[in-house]
Amino acid sequence: MRRFLNAIPKLWRARREFVSVLRPTIAVYAFHAAAVAVLTFVFAGHFVTAGMAWLLLCNAGRDAALTHGLINQRQF
Repeated sequence: MRRFLNAIPKLWRARREFVSVLRPTIAVYAFHAAAVAVLTFVFAGHFVTAGMAWLLLCNAGRDAALTHGLINQRQF
């Protein structure tokens, strides 16, 4: 994590590269927010079903972050 934090000033100077590095993270967060909003409205009143689907989507986001190298398996 420290390696990524130390790279932020250099990446900020090269904003185009900064955005391209963050694109997978932004996509995962946007997908997660949209999925939670859909679950809230579709499964209103069915909290167990919505909770199980939310956990499934969290694992999908974690797998996507692992695939793009944004997190390390040893963190878990």
